[in-house]
Amino acid sequence: MAKLVGQSDRKGEKGLRQKEQVGVLQRFRDGEFNVLVATSVGEEGLDVASTDLVVFYEPVPSEIRSIQRRGRTGRSRAGNVVILITRGTRDEAYYYSSLNKEKAMRRRLETMKDELGGSTETKKKGQKTLDGF
Repeated sequence: MAKLVGQSDRKGEKGLRQKEQVGVLQRFRDGEFNVLVATSVGEEGLDVASTDLVVFYEPVPSEIRSIQRRGRTGRSRAGNVVILITRGTRDEAYYYSSLNKEKAMRRRLETMKDELGGSTETKKKGQKTLDGF
């Protein structure tokens, strides 16, 4: 098991420099250890294709952040996400808030798709030259 911490954490503990973070990730990819415990630094931009399980100790209220967090798994094969939630706390509220916002976002995307005639492809008729403005 290894720990991946950003620049610093809330408890005043010294974090890892970027070079150290990259080293920890490479050791994880190489199979030196099979568990990586990360702060929020692990939520975005990490690409560890073989990751098949991500466990979050708390939900977040943002649908975008929730999607980004889930994107840490299932890149090269099916993956699982577990979110730990304590009943009767803001964990529940955050989870359902994010879930409802994501559902609303998906409905808007479906509406846009319908308005575009069922196609989500973008037309490739962009600017070809500087004179094309």
